[in-house]
Amino acid sequence: MAGIEIAGIALASAGAAQQLFDCGQRIYKRIKNERQLNLLLREIQMFEVDDNRRMHSNYIQAVQPVLRSQLVDPADKERILRRWKQIQNHLIRIDDLIDVMIENSSVLDFRARQKARNELRDMGGTRILTGLFAEFRDDAALLQKMLSDDQPTFLSGRDFTYIDTPDNGAYGEGLFLRKGRLTRATDGSQTKWFLVESKPIKEEDDKALAKEDVEILAGRLARAQTDRGIFQLLGFREEFHPSYRGFELVFNGGFDCNKLPPRLSAYMQTHPTKPSLNFRVNLCCQLAIAVLETQSLNLVHKNIRPDNILVMEAASSPLATTDELIPAINLSGWQYARHTEEGYVTRLRNEVSLQRKVYQHPERQLPTSDHDYSMAHDVYSLGVSMLEILRWKSVLVPGKHAGESESVSEDFIAAFRALKFSPNEADARDRYTKFPRQNKAVLLRLNDICVPVEAGTKMSNTIHGFLTCLDEKKHARATSDEAEGDKYLGEYSSDASTKRQEQATRFMDTALKDLLTVLRSL
Repeated sequence: MAGIEIAGIALASAGAAQQLFDCGQRIYKRIKNERQLNLLLREIQMFEVDDNRRMHSNYIQAVQPVLRSQLVDPADKERILRRWKQIQNHLIRIDDLIDVMIENSSVLDFRARQKARNELRDMGGTRILTGLFAEFRDDAALLQKMLSDDQPTFLSGRDFTYIDTPDNGAYGEGLFLRKGRLTRATDGSQTKWFLVESKPIKEEDDKALAKEDVEILAGRLARAQTDRGIFQLLGFREEFHPSYRGFELVFNGGFDCNKLPPRLSAYMQTHPTKPSLNFRVNLCCQLAIAVLETQSLNLVHKNIRPDNILVMEAASSPLATTDELIPAINLSGWQYARHTEEGYVTRLRNEVSLQRKVYQHPERQLPTSDHDYSMAHDVYSLGVSMLEILRWKSVLVPGKHAGESESVSEDFIAAFRALKFSPNEADARDRYTKFPRQNKAVLLRLNDICVPVEAGTKMSNTIHGFLTCLDEKKHARATSDEAEGDKYLGEYSSDASTKRQEQATRFMDTALKDLLTVLRSL
Protein backbone atom coordinates (compact mmCIF):
# COMPACT_ATOMS: atom_id res chain seq x y z
CA MET A 1 0.00 0.00 0.00
CA ALA A 2 1.55 3.29 -1.07
CA GLY A 3 1.91 6.06 1.48
CA ILE A 4 0.38 8.42 -1.06
CA GLU A 5 -2.95 6.62 -0.61
CA ILE A 6 -2.99 7.47 3.10
CA ALA A 7 -1.69 11.00 2.51
CA GLY A 8 -4.46 11.62 -0.02
CA ILE A 9 -7.30 11.09 2.46
CA ALA A 10 -8.83 14.54 2.97
CA LEU A 11 -10.49 15.09 6.34
CA ALA A 12 -13.21 17.19 4.71
CA SER A 13 -14.17 14.47 2.21
CA ALA A 14 -17.30 12.40 2.69
CA GLY A 15 -15.42 9.10 2.72
CA ALA A 16 -12.54 10.13 4.99
CA ALA A 17 -13.41 7.79 7.87
CA GLN A 18 -13.98 4.72 5.70
CA GLN A 19 -10.82 5.32 3.69
CA LEU A 20 -8.74 5.66 6.86
CA PHE A 21 -10.26 2.50 8.32
CA ASP A 22 -9.56 0.56 5.13
CA CYS A 23 -5.90 1.61 5.23
CA GLY A 24 -5.65 0.72 8.92
CA GLN A 25 -7.16 -2.71 8.31
CA ARG A 26 -4.68 -3.44 5.55
CA ILE A 27 -1.80 -2.49 7.85
CA TYR A 28 -3.20 -4.76 10.56
CA LYS A 29 -3.42 -7.72 8.18
CA ARG A 30 0.18 -7.21 7.09
CA ILE A 31 1.61 -7.65 10.61
CA LYS A 32 -1.01 -9.69 12.46
CA ASN A 33 1.32 -12.73 12.54
CA GLU A 34 4.29 -10.79 13.96
CA ARG A 35 4.32 -11.94 17.59
CA GLN A 36 7.00 -9.44 18.58
CA LEU A 37 4.67 -6.57 17.65
CA ASN A 38 1.78 -7.46 19.94
CA LEU A 39 1.58 -4.00 21.52
CA LEU A 40 1.39 -2.30 18.13
CA LEU A 41 -1.17 -4.85 16.97
CA ARG A 42 -3.41 -3.99 19.91
CA GLU A 43 -3.34 -0.35 18.84
CA ILE A 44 -4.01 -0.99 15.18
CA GLN A 45 -6.75 -3.45 16.10
CA MET A 46 -8.92 -0.37 16.68
CA PHE A 47 -9.57 -0.44 12.93
CA GLU A 48 -11.01 -3.97 13.26
CA VAL A 49 -13.39 -3.34 16.18
CA ASP A 50 -16.83 -2.03 15.19
CA ASP A 51 -17.33 0.08 18.32
CA ASN A 52 -13.99 1.82 17.85
CA ARG A 53 -14.65 2.38 14.15
CA ARG A 54 -18.07 3.85 14.91
CA MET A 55 -16.67 6.15 17.60
CA HIS A 56 -13.89 7.49 15.41
CA SER A 57 -16.24 7.81 12.44
CA ASN A 58 -18.61 9.94 14.54
CA TYR A 59 -15.79 12.28 15.53
CA ILE A 60 -14.55 12.57 11.95
CA GLN A 61 -18.05 13.34 10.65
CA ALA A 62 -18.65 15.78 13.50
CA VAL A 63 -15.58 17.83 12.67
CA GLN A 64 -16.37 18.13 8.93
CA PRO A 65 -19.03 20.88 9.39
CA VAL A 66 -16.42 22.78 11.40
CA LEU A 67 -14.07 22.80 8.41
CA ARG A 68 -16.85 24.12 6.16
CA SER A 69 -18.16 26.77 8.52
CA GLN A 70 -17.28 30.43 8.06
CA LEU A 71 -17.91 30.99 11.78
CA VAL A 72 -14.86 29.04 12.99
CA ASP A 73 -11.49 30.74 13.28
CA PRO A 74 -9.06 29.53 10.57
CA ALA A 75 -6.48 28.82 13.29
CA ASP A 76 -8.86 26.31 14.91
CA LYS A 77 -9.38 24.60 11.57
CA GLU A 78 -5.64 24.42 11.04
CA ARG A 79 -5.17 22.77 14.42
CA ILE A 80 -7.58 19.92 13.73
CA LEU A 81 -6.06 19.45 10.27
CA ARG A 82 -2.62 19.17 11.88
CA ARG A 83 -3.94 16.45 14.19
CA TRP A 84 -5.28 14.59 11.17
CA LYS A 85 -1.97 14.97 9.34
CA GLN A 86 -0.09 13.54 12.34
CA ILE A 87 -2.29 10.42 12.26
CA GLN A 88 -1.69 10.05 8.52
CA ASN A 89 2.08 10.47 8.88
CA HIS A 90 2.22 7.91 11.68
CA LEU A 91 0.33 5.32 9.62
CA ILE A 92 2.56 6.04 6.62
CA ARG A 93 5.65 5.49 8.78
CA ILE A 94 4.27 2.17 10.06
CA ASP A 95 3.53 1.07 6.51
CA ASP A 96 7.02 2.08 5.34
CA LEU A 97 8.67 0.10 8.16
CA ILE A 98 6.61 -2.96 7.27
CA ASP A 99 7.90 -2.61 3.70
CA VAL A 100 11.47 -2.54 5.04
CA MET A 101 10.86 -5.77 6.99
CA ILE A 102 9.41 -7.50 3.94
CA GLU A 103 12.07 -6.28 1.53
CA ASN A 104 14.86 -7.39 3.90
CA SER A 105 13.56 -10.84 4.76
CA SER A 106 16.76 -12.75 3.94
CA VAL A 107 19.30 -13.77 6.59
CA LEU A 108 21.88 -11.35 5.15
CA ASP A 109 19.55 -8.39 5.71
CA PHE A 110 18.94 -9.16 9.37
CA ARG A 111 20.12 -5.78 10.68
CA ALA A 112 17.82 -3.69 8.49
CA ARG A 113 14.86 -5.92 9.32
CA GLN A 114 15.66 -5.87 13.04
CA LYS A 115 15.99 -2.07 13.08
CA ALA A 116 12.58 -1.67 11.45
CA ARG A 117 11.00 -4.19 13.84
CA ASN A 118 12.49 -2.41 16.87
CA GLU A 119 11.05 0.93 15.77
CA LEU A 120 7.65 -0.67 15.28
CA ARG A 121 7.90 -2.29 18.71
CA ASP A 122 8.73 1.10 20.27
CA MET A 123 5.72 2.65 18.55
CA GLY A 124 3.47 0.06 20.14
CA GLY A 125 5.09 0.43 23.55
CA THR A 126 4.63 4.19 23.65
CA ARG A 127 1.06 3.98 22.25
CA ILE A 128 1.68 6.88 19.89
CA LEU A 129 -1.32 6.12 17.65
CA THR A 130 -3.69 5.95 20.61
CA GLY A 131 -2.40 9.31 21.83
CA LEU A 132 -2.80 10.92 18.42
CA PHE A 133 -6.40 9.77 18.13
CA ALA A 134 -7.13 10.99 21.68
CA GLU A 135 -5.81 14.46 20.81
CA PHE A 136 -7.88 14.46 17.62
CA ARG A 137 -11.04 13.49 19.54
CA ASP A 138 -10.47 16.19 22.16
CA ASP A 139 -10.04 18.91 19.56
CA ALA A 140 -13.00 17.62 17.54
CA ALA A 141 -15.26 17.67 20.60
CA LEU A 142 -14.15 21.20 21.49
CA LEU A 143 -14.74 22.55 18.00
CA GLN A 144 -18.09 20.79 17.72
CA LYS A 145 -19.29 22.78 20.73
CA MET A 146 -18.70 25.95 18.73
CA LEU A 147 -21.43 24.89 16.35
CA SER A 148 -24.83 23.32 16.74
CA ASP A 149 -24.98 19.57 16.20
CA ASP A 150 -26.82 20.13 12.93
CA GLN A 151 -25.11 23.27 11.63
CA PRO A 152 -27.66 24.45 9.07
CA THR A 153 -26.97 25.27 5.47
CA PHE A 154 -30.28 27.15 5.51
CA LEU A 155 -29.84 30.88 4.91
CA SER A 156 -32.37 32.94 6.82
CA GLY A 157 -32.96 36.63 6.25
CA ARG A 158 -30.59 37.30 9.13
CA ASP A 159 -27.79 35.41 7.35
CA PHE A 160 -28.17 36.50 3.75
CA THR A 161 -30.20 38.90 1.66
CA TYR A 162 -30.35 40.06 -1.97
CA ILE A 163 -29.54 43.71 -2.62
CA ASP A 164 -30.31 43.88 -6.35
CA THR A 165 -33.48 43.66 -8.41
CA PRO A 166 -34.68 40.12 -9.27
CA ASP A 167 -34.14 40.52 -13.03
CA ASN A 168 -30.60 41.88 -12.73
CA GLY A 169 -28.00 39.33 -13.76
CA ALA A 170 -30.56 36.85 -15.10
CA TYR A 171 -28.79 33.84 -16.55
CA GLY A 172 -31.53 31.58 -17.76
CA GLU A 173 -34.42 29.52 -16.51
CA GLY A 174 -33.59 28.28 -13.02
CA LEU A 175 -30.02 29.65 -13.10
CA PHE A 176 -28.99 33.27 -12.59
CA LEU A 177 -26.63 35.69 -10.86
CA ARG A 178 -27.75 37.80 -7.92
CA LYS A 179 -25.94 40.39 -5.87
CA GLY A 180 -26.25 39.55 -2.20
CA ARG A 181 -25.01 40.49 1.23
CA LEU A 182 -23.75 37.95 3.74
CA THR A 183 -24.29 39.13 7.30
CA ARG A 184 -21.29 37.31 8.74
CA ALA A 185 -18.37 37.05 6.30
CA THR A 186 -14.97 35.92 7.55
CA ASP A 187 -13.13 37.23 4.48
CA GLY A 188 -14.49 40.75 4.81
CA SER A 189 -16.38 40.51 1.50
CA GLN A 190 -19.92 40.88 2.72
CA THR A 191 -21.34 42.04 -0.62
CA LYS A 192 -20.67 40.07 -3.79
CA TRP A 193 -22.27 38.26 -6.71
CA PHE A 194 -23.58 34.72 -6.25
CA LEU A 195 -24.75 32.02 -8.63
CA VAL A 196 -28.30 31.01 -7.75
CA GLU A 197 -30.15 27.86 -8.83
CA SER A 198 -33.86 27.54 -8.24
CA LYS A 199 -35.47 24.40 -6.80
CA PRO A 200 -39.19 24.92 -7.45
CA ILE A 201 -41.83 23.01 -5.53
CA LYS A 202 -44.64 21.54 -7.59
CA GLU A 203 -48.21 21.97 -6.41
CA GLU A 204 -48.51 18.28 -5.61
CA ASP A 205 -45.29 18.23 -3.57
CA ASP A 206 -45.21 18.32 0.21
CA LYS A 207 -43.30 21.47 1.18
CA ALA A 208 -41.80 19.96 4.36
CA LEU A 209 -40.49 16.93 2.47
CA ALA A 210 -39.19 19.16 -0.33
CA LYS A 211 -37.31 21.30 2.19
CA GLU A 212 -35.84 18.18 3.79
CA ASP A 213 -34.60 16.95 0.39
CA VAL A 214 -33.07 20.34 -0.42
CA GLU A 215 -31.42 20.44 3.00
CA ILE A 216 -29.87 17.01 2.40
CA LEU A 217 -28.72 18.09 -1.07
CA ALA A 218 -27.25 21.31 0.31
CA GLY A 219 -25.51 19.44 3.11
CA ARG A 220 -23.87 17.12 0.58
CA LEU A 221 -22.86 19.91 -1.80
CA ALA A 222 -21.33 21.84 1.09
CA ARG A 223 -18.88 18.95 1.55
CA ALA A 224 -17.53 19.20 -2.00
CA GLN A 225 -13.78 19.69 -2.12
CA THR A 226 -12.28 22.68 -3.88
CA ASP A 227 -10.99 22.30 -7.44
CA ARG A 228 -13.22 19.26 -8.00
CA GLY A 229 -15.67 20.83 -10.45
CA ILE A 230 -18.37 21.94 -7.99
CA PHE A 231 -18.87 25.53 -6.86
CA GLN A 232 -18.63 26.29 -3.15
CA LEU A 233 -22.15 26.23 -1.71
CA LEU A 234 -22.99 29.13 0.57
CA GLY A 235 -26.32 27.54 1.52
CA PHE A 236 -29.95 27.38 0.48
CA ARG A 237 -32.80 29.79 1.07
CA GLU A 238 -36.55 29.85 0.71
CA GLU A 239 -37.88 32.26 -1.88
CA PHE A 240 -40.99 34.16 -0.79
CA HIS A 241 -42.54 35.41 -4.00
CA PRO A 242 -46.23 35.40 -4.98
CA SER A 243 -45.54 33.71 -8.32
CA TYR A 244 -42.84 31.29 -7.14
CA ARG A 245 -42.93 28.46 -4.63
CA GLY A 246 -39.61 26.86 -3.85
CA PHE A 247 -36.03 27.13 -2.67
CA GLU A 248 -32.76 28.41 -4.07
CA LEU A 249 -29.22 27.07 -3.88
CA VAL A 250 -26.70 29.89 -3.48
CA PHE A 251 -23.14 29.29 -4.72
CA ASN A 252 -19.96 31.27 -4.17
CA GLY A 253 -17.40 31.36 -6.96
CA GLY A 254 -15.83 34.73 -7.66
CA PHE A 255 -18.51 35.80 -10.14
CA ASP A 256 -18.41 39.10 -11.99
CA CYS A 257 -21.68 40.85 -12.75
CA ASN A 258 -20.24 42.15 -16.02
CA LYS A 259 -19.16 38.78 -17.35
CA LEU A 260 -21.37 35.79 -16.75
CA PRO A 261 -19.61 32.43 -17.09
CA PRO A 262 -20.68 30.88 -20.41
CA ARG A 263 -22.15 27.44 -20.68
CA LEU A 264 -19.86 24.97 -22.41
CA SER A 265 -22.36 24.58 -25.26
CA ALA A 266 -22.24 28.34 -25.90
CA TYR A 267 -18.46 28.45 -25.41
CA MET A 268 -17.98 25.90 -28.20
CA GLN A 269 -20.14 28.02 -30.52
CA THR A 270 -18.24 31.24 -29.76
CA HIS A 271 -14.89 29.44 -30.08
CA PRO A 272 -15.51 27.39 -33.26
CA THR A 273 -11.83 26.73 -33.93
CA LYS A 274 -11.09 23.34 -32.43
CA PRO A 275 -8.62 23.76 -29.53
CA SER A 276 -5.66 21.47 -28.99
CA LEU A 277 -6.18 17.86 -27.97
CA ASN A 278 -4.54 18.68 -24.64
CA PHE A 279 -7.18 21.40 -24.08
CA ARG A 280 -10.08 19.07 -24.89
CA VAL A 281 -8.79 16.11 -22.87
CA ASN A 282 -8.18 18.48 -19.96
CA LEU A 283 -11.85 19.51 -20.05
CA CYS A 284 -12.86 15.83 -20.17
CA CYS A 285 -10.72 15.10 -17.11
CA GLN A 286 -12.16 18.06 -15.22
CA LEU A 287 -15.69 16.92 -16.00
CA ALA A 288 -14.93 13.33 -14.98
CA ILE A 289 -13.50 14.58 -11.67
CA ALA A 290 -16.69 16.61 -11.07
CA VAL A 291 -18.85 13.53 -11.71
CA LEU A 292 -16.66 11.41 -9.44
CA GLU A 293 -16.92 14.09 -6.72
CA THR A 294 -20.71 14.01 -7.14
CA GLN A 295 -20.64 10.25 -6.65
CA SER A 296 -18.43 10.57 -3.56
CA LEU A 297 -21.10 12.85 -2.08
CA ASN A 298 -23.68 10.10 -2.73
CA LEU A 299 -25.59 12.30 -5.15
CA VAL A 300 -27.00 11.83 -8.62
CA HIS A 301 -26.92 14.97 -10.77
CA LYS A 302 -29.55 13.83 -13.31
CA ASN A 303 -28.82 16.59 -15.81
CA ILE A 304 -25.20 16.39 -17.01
CA ARG A 305 -24.82 18.05 -20.39
CA PRO A 306 -22.80 20.96 -21.86
CA ASP A 307 -25.63 23.38 -21.05
CA ASN A 308 -24.99 22.65 -17.36
CA ILE A 309 -21.21 23.00 -17.50
CA LEU A 310 -19.99 26.54 -16.82
CA VAL A 311 -16.66 27.71 -18.22
CA MET A 312 -14.76 29.93 -15.77
CA GLU A 313 -12.55 31.74 -18.27
CA ALA A 314 -10.82 33.81 -15.58
CA ALA A 315 -9.82 30.69 -13.62
CA SER A 316 -7.21 28.19 -14.75
CA SER A 317 -7.85 24.46 -14.87
CA PRO A 318 -6.45 22.78 -11.73
CA LEU A 319 -4.97 20.15 -14.07
CA ALA A 320 -3.17 22.63 -16.31
CA THR A 321 0.44 23.72 -16.00
CA THR A 322 1.28 27.38 -15.42
CA ASP A 323 1.93 28.01 -19.12
CA GLU A 324 -1.31 26.38 -20.35
CA LEU A 325 -4.30 28.65 -20.97
CA ILE A 326 -7.07 26.18 -20.16
CA PRO A 327 -10.13 27.42 -18.23
CA ALA A 328 -11.67 25.69 -15.24
CA ILE A 329 -15.13 24.18 -15.64
CA ASN A 330 -17.77 23.54 -13.00
CA LEU A 331 -21.03 21.61 -12.92
CA SER A 332 -24.26 23.53 -12.51
CA GLY A 333 -27.88 22.51 -12.96
CA TRP A 334 -28.46 20.91 -9.54
CA GLN A 335 -32.22 21.56 -9.71
CA TYR A 336 -33.01 17.88 -10.23
CA ALA A 337 -30.17 16.37 -8.19
CA ARG A 338 -30.88 14.19 -5.16
CA HIS A 339 -29.18 11.87 -2.71
CA THR A 340 -28.91 8.14 -3.41
CA GLU A 341 -29.88 6.69 -0.03
CA GLU A 342 -33.32 5.28 0.64
CA GLY A 343 -36.02 7.73 1.64
CA TYR A 344 -36.15 10.03 -1.39
CA VAL A 345 -39.46 10.57 -3.16
CA THR A 346 -39.63 9.89 -6.90
CA ARG A 347 -42.49 9.42 -9.31
CA LEU A 348 -40.27 7.98 -12.07
CA ARG A 349 -41.71 10.50 -14.51
CA ASN A 350 -39.53 12.14 -17.14
CA GLU A 351 -39.84 15.16 -19.37
CA VAL A 352 -39.49 13.84 -22.92
CA SER A 353 -37.44 16.42 -24.81
CA LEU A 354 -34.85 16.34 -27.56
CA GLN A 355 -32.07 17.13 -25.09
CA ARG A 356 -33.14 14.24 -22.88
CA LYS A 357 -33.12 11.91 -25.88
CA VAL A 358 -29.52 12.83 -26.61
CA TYR A 359 -27.92 13.20 -23.18
CA GLN A 360 -29.93 10.74 -21.09
CA HIS A 361 -29.62 6.96 -20.98
CA PRO A 362 -32.32 5.13 -22.98
CA GLU A 363 -34.00 4.06 -19.72
CA ARG A 364 -34.56 7.75 -18.91
CA GLN A 365 -35.99 8.76 -22.31
CA LEU A 366 -39.45 7.34 -21.67
CA PRO A 367 -42.32 9.32 -20.09
CA THR A 368 -42.30 6.87 -17.16
CA SER A 369 -39.19 4.94 -16.17
CA ASP A 370 -39.08 1.40 -14.84
CA HIS A 371 -35.96 2.12 -12.77
CA ASP A 372 -34.79 4.78 -10.34
CA TYR A 373 -32.17 7.20 -11.57
CA SER A 374 -28.73 5.86 -10.66
CA MET A 375 -25.12 7.03 -10.68
CA ALA A 376 -24.60 4.93 -13.81
CA HIS A 377 -27.09 7.11 -15.67
CA ASP A 378 -24.86 10.11 -14.87
CA VAL A 379 -21.91 8.15 -16.27
CA TYR A 380 -23.78 7.72 -19.56
CA SER A 381 -24.44 11.48 -19.75
CA LEU A 382 -20.76 12.09 -19.03
CA GLY A 383 -19.89 9.90 -22.03
CA VAL A 384 -22.14 11.91 -24.36
CA SER A 385 -20.69 15.20 -23.09
CA MET A 386 -17.13 13.95 -23.58
CA LEU A 387 -18.01 12.86 -27.11
CA GLU A 388 -19.03 16.44 -27.88
CA ILE A 389 -15.96 17.94 -26.18
CA LEU A 390 -13.51 15.78 -28.11
CA ARG A 391 -15.26 16.40 -31.43
CA TRP A 392 -15.82 20.07 -30.46
CA LYS A 393 -19.25 19.72 -31.99
CA SER A 394 -22.66 19.56 -30.40
CA VAL A 395 -24.96 16.70 -31.30
CA LEU A 396 -27.74 19.30 -31.30
CA VAL A 397 -27.84 22.39 -33.50
CA PRO A 398 -29.96 25.50 -32.83
CA GLY A 399 -32.78 26.47 -35.15
CA LYS A 400 -31.83 28.57 -38.15
CA HIS A 401 -34.51 31.18 -37.45
CA ALA A 402 -35.79 32.88 -34.30
CA GLY A 403 -38.27 30.73 -32.44
CA GLU A 404 -37.24 27.62 -34.34
CA SER A 405 -36.47 24.63 -32.11
CA GLU A 406 -33.12 22.86 -32.13
CA SER A 407 -32.54 19.62 -34.01
CA VAL A 408 -29.95 16.88 -34.31
CA SER A 409 -26.81 17.58 -36.33
CA GLU A 410 -25.98 16.34 -39.81
CA ASP A 411 -23.38 14.03 -38.28
CA PHE A 412 -26.08 12.42 -36.13
CA ILE A 413 -28.31 11.94 -39.17
CA ALA A 414 -25.44 10.45 -41.21
CA ALA A 415 -24.68 7.94 -38.44
CA PHE A 416 -28.40 7.12 -38.16
CA ARG A 417 -28.55 6.34 -41.88
CA ALA A 418 -25.29 4.38 -41.82
CA LEU A 419 -26.88 2.08 -39.24
CA LYS A 420 -29.80 1.56 -41.67
CA PHE A 421 -32.42 2.75 -39.17
CA SER A 422 -35.76 3.91 -40.58
CA PRO A 423 -36.78 7.53 -39.92
CA ASN A 424 -40.01 8.25 -38.05
CA GLU A 425 -42.14 9.67 -40.86
CA ALA A 426 -45.10 10.33 -38.55
CA ASP A 427 -43.42 13.22 -36.72
CA ALA A 428 -40.88 15.48 -38.41
CA ARG A 429 -39.69 16.84 -35.04
CA ASP A 430 -38.89 13.31 -33.87
CA ARG A 431 -37.72 11.97 -37.22
CA TYR A 432 -34.38 10.59 -36.02
CA THR A 433 -34.81 10.32 -32.23
CA LYS A 434 -38.03 8.40 -31.61
CA PHE A 435 -36.46 5.19 -30.29
CA PRO A 436 -34.18 5.45 -27.23
CA ARG A 437 -31.98 2.45 -28.01
CA GLN A 438 -31.40 3.72 -31.53
CA ASN A 439 -30.32 7.10 -30.14
CA LYS A 440 -27.68 5.36 -28.05
CA ALA A 441 -26.60 3.28 -31.05
CA VAL A 442 -26.06 6.43 -33.11
CA LEU A 443 -23.88 7.94 -30.36
CA LEU A 444 -21.83 4.75 -30.19
CA ARG A 445 -21.40 4.90 -33.95
CA LEU A 446 -20.21 8.52 -33.76
CA ASN A 447 -17.73 7.53 -31.07
CA ASP A 448 -16.41 4.58 -33.09
CA ILE A 449 -15.97 6.64 -36.25
CA CYS A 450 -14.87 10.05 -34.96
CA VAL A 451 -13.08 9.82 -31.61
CA PRO A 452 -10.22 7.47 -32.65
CA VAL A 453 -9.31 10.04 -35.30
CA GLU A 454 -9.76 13.03 -32.98
CA ALA A 455 -8.21 11.68 -29.78
CA GLY A 456 -7.03 8.10 -30.19
CA THR A 457 -8.35 4.63 -29.45
CA LYS A 458 -7.94 4.88 -25.68
CA MET A 459 -10.26 7.88 -25.45
CA SER A 460 -12.74 6.16 -27.73
CA ASN A 461 -12.69 3.05 -25.54
CA THR A 462 -13.28 5.17 -22.44
CA ILE A 463 -16.35 6.83 -23.94
CA HIS A 464 -17.55 3.45 -25.21
CA GLY A 465 -17.35 2.16 -21.63
CA PHE A 466 -19.35 5.12 -20.31
CA LEU A 467 -22.10 4.67 -22.91
CA THR A 468 -22.36 0.92 -22.28
CA CYS A 469 -21.75 0.83 -18.52
CA LEU A 470 -25.28 -0.46 -17.89
CA ASP A 471 -25.25 -3.04 -20.67
CA GLU A 472 -25.39 -6.69 -19.70
CA LYS A 473 -22.74 -7.51 -22.28
CA LYS A 474 -20.09 -5.15 -23.54
CA HIS A 475 -20.14 -4.46 -27.24
CA ALA A 476 -17.28 -5.46 -29.50
CA ARG A 477 -16.33 -3.42 -32.54
CA ALA A 478 -18.03 -4.17 -35.84
CA THR A 479 -17.72 -7.59 -37.45
CA SER A 480 -18.51 -8.51 -41.02
CA ASP A 481 -21.35 -10.90 -40.15
CA GLU A 482 -23.10 -8.44 -37.80
CA ALA A 483 -25.87 -6.06 -38.73
CA GLU A 484 -24.53 -2.53 -38.35
CA GLY A 485 -27.38 -1.35 -36.13
CA ASP A 486 -27.95 -4.47 -34.04
CA LYS A 487 -24.46 -4.59 -32.55
CA TYR A 488 -25.02 -1.24 -30.82
CA LEU A 489 -28.45 -1.82 -29.28
CA GLY A 490 -27.51 -3.90 -26.23
CA GLU A 491 -29.47 -5.16 -23.25
CA TYR A 492 -29.41 -3.44 -19.88
CA SER A 493 -28.33 -4.94 -16.60
CA SER A 494 -30.57 -5.63 -13.62
CA ASP A 495 -32.06 -2.85 -11.53
CA ALA A 496 -30.16 -3.75 -8.35
CA SER A 497 -29.29 -0.26 -7.13
CA THR A 498 -26.21 -1.46 -5.27
CA LYS A 499 -24.93 -3.21 -8.38
CA ARG A 500 -25.50 -0.12 -10.49
CA GLN A 501 -23.77 2.11 -7.97
CA GLU A 502 -20.79 -0.24 -7.89
CA GLN A 503 -20.69 -0.29 -11.70
CA ALA A 504 -20.71 3.49 -11.87
CA THR A 505 -18.04 3.93 -9.22
CA ARG A 506 -15.83 1.26 -10.79
CA PHE A 507 -16.11 2.79 -14.24
CA MET A 508 -15.41 6.29 -12.97
CA ASP A 509 -12.44 5.26 -10.84
CA THR A 510 -10.80 3.28 -13.64
CA ALA A 511 -11.70 5.68 -16.42
CA LEU A 512 -10.40 8.74 -14.58
CA LYS A 513 -7.02 7.05 -14.15
CA ASP A 514 -6.98 6.32 -17.89
CA LEU A 515 -7.98 9.88 -18.74
CA LEU A 516 -5.26 11.36 -16.54
CA THR A 517 -2.74 9.00 -18.12
CA VAL A 518 -3.73 10.26 -21.57
CA LEU A 519 -3.54 13.88 -20.39
CA ARG A 520 -0.06 13.41 -18.94
CA SER A 521 1.14 11.87 -22.21
CA LEU A 522 0.11 14.87 -24.31
